Amino acid sequence: MNDGVILSNVAVVDPAAVSPSITVIVEVLVACETCDQLEAVKHIFSMEPAIQQCYYVTGGADFVLVINVPTMADFEAFTRRLFFGKNGVKRFRSLVAMDRVKVSLSVPALEETD
Repeated sequence: MNDGVILSNVAVVDPAAVSPSITVIVEVLVACETCDQLEAVKHIFSMEPAIQQCYYVTGGADFVLVINVPTMADFEAFTRRLFFGKNGVKRFRSLVAMDRVKVSLSVPALEETD
């Protein structure tokens, strides 16, 4: 019986084992934070295959993205397509991962209290 706890069963694949890959973490600041604009950006980001994870966050950025691309040229094309002059993105900052120290999708089990 699935009561909504398990969302899906997945395999965590090492991107380097499948093809050359660069992981980039990107902080995105949107130009306008209206509800409609935020929902539009969420939709665009959720449909993009290169984006592995997308978080709507507090602080200095509005979104944090984890992106996997084969090359830096592919990342540049990605930024031109999604960030430059459209989709409501005001500014973005990129961090290129040098090593995958820990990658996990597990959620720690919470202990029930009586």
